[in-house]
Amino acid sequence: MLKPTATIKGFLYSFHSIGLLITSFLPILFFEKGLTETQIGLVLSLGTIAALISQPLSGYLSDIWKTNKRVILILLAGLITSSFFLFQMHSYFLILSFYFLVVFFMSPIGALSDSLSQKTADKLSVSFGSIRSWGSVGFAVTALLAGQWFAKFGIGQLQWMILFFSAFAILFGLFLKDVKVSERKVSNKDFLNLFKDRRFVAFLFVIVAVTLAHRTNDSYISLHLKHLGADESIVGWAWFIGVMTEVLVLALSYKWFRRYHELTFIALAAWLYIIRFFLIGLIRDPNIILLVQPLHGLCFGIFFPAALQYVTKIVKPEVQSTAHVLLITVFFGVCGIIGGLMGGHVMESYGGSALYFLLSGCSVVGFISVLTFSYAFASRN
Repeated sequence: MLKPTATIKGFLYSFHSIGLLITSFLPILFFEKGLTETQIGLVLSLGTIAALISQPLSGYLSDIWKTNKRVILILLAGLITSSFFLFQMHSYFLILSFYFLVVFFMSPIGALSDSLSQKTADKLSVSFGSIRSWGSVGFAVTALLAGQWFAKFGIGQLQWMILFFSAFAILFGLFLKDVKVSERKVSNKDFLNLFKDRRFVAFLFVIVAVTLAHRTNDSYISLHLKHLGADESIVGWAWFIGVMTEVLVLALSYKWFRRYHELTFIALAAWLYIIRFFLIGLIRDPNIILLVQPLHGLCFGIFFPAALQYVTKIVKPEVQSTAHVLLITVFFGVCGIIGGLMGGHVMESYGGSALYFLLSGCSVVGFISVLTFSYAFASRN
């Protein structure tokens, strides 16, 4: 029997491999099918609307049923089915429809598995980063291998690679172990009180400000590299370098995470985002952009565990799954909608460099938002 940490690490590796394939290479497939950048942006934005619906619902069910595992398995079955049909579609309307379903089922899985990772880490007194980093390893290694594979055999192989990792996700998912952080029955009042918590709600707005640029980059870095002359192998290397840096930061987070307040690290990540996107806007050689990619892992590796831990600290245990999912809904959902629509329009109308200069400016707003929030709630930190 696998240990709880080994099981969830294997699941994270498999699921984030699927996430990498859908996030990074599906826009390229759409482009080759003849969709414009604006049409791709609409598809991606519609998907994030699906996330806005499914993520809070899944978090609510997880807390009510007191199980992450059962909800994850239901969602995983839906993801595999909808992704299979998506690849059979050629009309724009059907692509929109089935991509909506893919994201509807996929997005809560990441949120719930991260929540389960945080609960498992707290229960076993181990570093959250030591567990979550395996998702990043899967993301990075698959990015590298998939990039090489698609460059040689074509992006049409995407469907079969997704199904391959889906099989492993199901296998590990069946052996996941739930962690209960509270035996008290959750009421609807508990959820309503969560939305009445001014600090929690204000922090969600801070997340939007900090991560809008991050999510826009997630959607368009592959297309930006392609427009600069890169092939799929360069796209794979870009993700591999960025995410392997993320792995190192997450794995070593226990050494630095407790020394300073979470908001200090969130502010640092926001500052690094400013630098990162400004540099990408300046660079015209896709090979040189690879030298900037370690900032991807540094930014996310600092920001994400700090944000998750801060939410864990400020909400009641019985609604932690919902709070974690709401955090990730804002990160991947709200920011994804805005970034998808904005990014596609700006890239098509003004080019990739203009988009990245705009993202650098958005990160300035994020940095100021963190400082303002820290000051406003200084006495409650």
